[in-house]
Amino acid sequence: MNNLHRDGTLWQWRTWKSAASFLFGRQGMIRLTYKPWRAYKRPDFHPNQLANELSRNWLQNHAETYLIVGATALVVG
Repeated sequence: MNNLHRDGTLWQWRTWKSAASFLFGRQGMIRLTYKPWRAYKRPDFHPNQLANELSRNWLQNHAETYLIVGATALVVG
């Protein structure tokens, strides 16, 4: 905000339009992250519920740096 103010663009319509698009547009940050945040905030949330290919790859690549404990541990491989 400080940089926009110094540039003189803080109160320009195109700045606010661009910000609204960035946040709420079809590929906007709020629109893309709303469902995952909603799931995360549920009282019964556990990270294993969101296990996907990215997390499985990370677990496989870093298996030597951690120890899985508990009955609900994610099985790697």
